[in-house]
Amino acid sequence: MKPFITILIILLSFSAFATNDVHGVKDEHEVRLISDNKRTPDAQYQHYLRNQPNWQNFLTQHGTWYVHFNEANGKPHKAFGKPIVVPGSDAIAKADYFVEEMLNGFNIPSTNLLFVNSTRNNHAQHVFYKQQVNGRDVLNSRLSVRLTTTGEVVGFSADVYSNLSVENPSMSASEASAAAIAGLDVEILNVDAQSDWKVLALPKYRTKEMNFRPVYEVLVYTKNEDNIPAN
Repeated sequence: MKPFITILIILLSFSAFATNDVHGVKDEHEVRLISDNKRTPDAQYQHYLRNQPNWQNFLTQHGTWYVHFNEANGKPHKAFGKPIVVPGSDAIAKADYFVEEMLNGFNIPSTNLLFVNSTRNNHAQHVFYKQQVNGRDVLNSRLSVRLTTTGEVVGFSADVYSNLSVENPSMSASEASAAAIAGLDVEILNVDAQSDWKVLALPKYRTKEMNFRPVYEVLVYTKNEDNIPAN
């Protein structure tokens, strides 16, 4: 049986690993990455964000649109509405123009966005970006633009972050590997840590802010005493 690959993100101040056995029983070692996970939208704060000049100006320029804001970064998490005509030879060029010229009121870090991919089906086209800072990927970052099959913008999402800064890691990749396996009581077949660290964006929904941490991604290959994957 092939060993199961568990992806571990190591916060540099402690080791964290999420483990569940194949029967779905919660493991005693499980640590949640995002503990401040406020699921219910704050209606009052959503109302406040919808009435800010950036969204009101967007409505004035583009007509009827609807929005649900990301309360941690203050930007639209999901916005959709009346089709917007934008210039460009294809979906990617149109999305680039839309982000740079029509979302400037939302302080989008457009110079730090990297194109990921685009998709198309019978109903819509989507263009996806991720954020980088100083050439490092920002995990949990994504900006997407939805277009009709004829190229009008009808939706977007901006889970990206302005004024992002993060300190250098306090441990090496090899130290992160050691932290990843500390305390694991299963057979460890292999440990593979990426040498380049990344930036982890952690939302703090209750306090309406973001926290950024330098992290390594560590892959741990394991199996338990029954010779089945332990993850």
